[in-house]
Amino acid sequence: MITDFPCKKLSRLSGTGRPVRWLFLDTETKQQRCSLTEGGKLFTPWCDEYLFEAGQFTGIKHRFKLGWTCFSRYEKSIGFVSAVWQFHTDTEKLWNYVTSLAVPGSPLHIIGHNIFFDLQCSDFFYYLTLWGWCLDFYYDKGLTYILVIHRGNRRIKCLSSTNFFPFSLEKLGDMLKMPKGKIDFDKASRADLITYCRQDVLILQQAMKYYITFLDDNNLGRFFMSRAGQAFGAYRYRFMDKKIYLHKDVDVTALEESGYFGGRVEARFLGIVPGKSFVHLDINSLYPFVMKTNRVPVKLIDHGWSMRVDKLSELLRKYCLMAKVDLVTDQPAYAKRYKGKLVFPTGKFLTTLCSEGLQFAIDNDHIKYIGEYSVYKADRIFTDYVAQFYKMRGQFKNTDNLIMSEISKNFLNFLYGKFAQKADCVEMADDITCDGYYREEVYDLVTGKTEITTKMFNRIWRTFGKEPSKIYFVAIAAHITEYARFVLYRLMQKVGLENVLYCDTDSLKIKQKYVSVLAEDLDENRIGSLKIEGRTKHLSIFGAKHYTTEKATKIKGVPSKAKQIGDHKYKYLEFQRQRQHLRQQVTRFFVTREVTKTVKPYYDKGEVLSDGRIIPFRL
Repeated sequence: MITDFPCKKLSRLSGTGRPVRWLFLDTETKQQRCSLTEGGKLFTPWCDEYLFEAGQFTGIKHRFKLGWTCFSRYEKSIGFVSAVWQFHTDTEKLWNYVTSLAVPGSPLHIIGHNIFFDLQCSDFFYYLTLWGWCLDFYYDKGLTYILVIHRGNRRIKCLSSTNFFPFSLEKLGDMLKMPKGKIDFDKASRADLITYCRQDVLILQQAMKYYITFLDDNNLGRFFMSRAGQAFGAYRYRFMDKKIYLHKDVDVTALEESGYFGGRVEARFLGIVPGKSFVHLDINSLYPFVMKTNRVPVKLIDHGWSMRVDKLSELLRKYCLMAKVDLVTDQPAYAKRYKGKLVFPTGKFLTTLCSEGLQFAIDNDHIKYIGEYSVYKADRIFTDYVAQFYKMRGQFKNTDNLIMSEISKNFLNFLYGKFAQKADCVEMADDITCDGYYREEVYDLVTGKTEITTKMFNRIWRTFGKEPSKIYFVAIAAHITEYARFVLYRLMQKVGLENVLYCDTDSLKIKQKYVSVLAEDLDENRIGSLKIEGRTKHLSIFGAKHYTTEKATKIKGVPSKAKQIGDHKYKYLEFQRQRQHLRQQVTRFFVTREVTKTVKPYYDKGEVLSDGRIIPFRL
């Protein structure tokens, strides 16, 4: 067996540094309707993409009205030691004050809830570009927002509170037992608005105090700017007692990526489900559970292009493997990308499996041919990490310390994905003109890729695709997600595939009469067991991540606060992301737009029968 693949050992981390200078920020705005052009590119909100043709839309400008800041200092072994409050009504004075707090050698960390809104509406990008600040780092994806700028030897880091607490400020306040204020913006007085804004800053300040205290009390290494980064940093600092070797083999990486799939999301029925009693089940900490109990790859030791089934069976006793396999199966157990979707078909098809899927296929005699494969040394590398944070989460939950319980949960859930993280391919250059705020996209018809040119904070950079990060080892993440899918599949088998109405990653929806079959799997406290999340009298399923009960409606891409204005038709206010403001070259106000979306019942991950039942594709 080959063992000489060039590998680099993943190093342990040292250091427990914390940001010293903190500024907590919230703003309130005045609104004005407007007409805007998307810089020659028309946004299609139903698919979150931009079409390359001109278009206009009517939006709402949000301009700064007032704001609060609270400046705090952190001292090691003491915590936050000061709170200097400042009320603001002028944006230029606001940012003059803020930049005065950024001193050489000690970056100023600005925290706001969905901070881009506060920065954009308060002329941050206009004034600091004008004053010669330059971009160091920028990341805006999902609920994570990071912006780092400098001027000389002074540095400012702008972070959204959702980097650490990925939910609404109202929920964060409830966890802290500091309720967010209630207000009618159309009727509120100026005094009411000032009080409301200040309370939001108090919630942000208190939440980050808890977060830093959690890091200090549990010896979790230095501060990172996102929950995933913090989890990975804590693992490398305190818990990484097994060696992990990162390889750079291009062929193996491509194989690993072909076998990295997400969670299992399936509707097994389309329409109004007959019956009057339904149970919604969740698996307790599914991903942490499989991380704790299973081996994952730690070092690449072999790569080849064909293998006998008996040899594969022998290797799986000691090693982890990934392999492209031809399957013939009557069980919808295996993930496959098909027409742009993740499906679980039956019949004959080619897919890439990890160790758990390969063993399941061997046990059921589903493998007809093994093609390209990779072999890894294997170990249980997350056991202590998961045990520690799951125990802490339970303890905090039992004492009604909801905020600390939530922080513990984030450490459990956001670690493994770092091994599959890619970075943008970027070329950056100075362009010190003290102006410019735009984003241009060019679609290459030959390569099928989009090249993006962005100008912001006196830097211009070109983004062209993705590349593996420095800690890329996607086989680890692929194994974890596959283990999780098979935990879910075995529960589906137990209750009967025909009796499952819907599943989503770590949850099942079934009729009440089938719950008894899963009785021994029910335990609301034990990791990896099922808990009853809810019971309803009505269930309608209209597609993947699209269902309703008498209590709630869930539609991917439609906010929970959207107003239903017709059959499957919804209206809501969409907050534009920074890339949309860059396309419009808007620097001095924030834009929202009213969106009307129709989401009709539709399912393309299986065959829908005339009676509403859905069966797997047969390939």
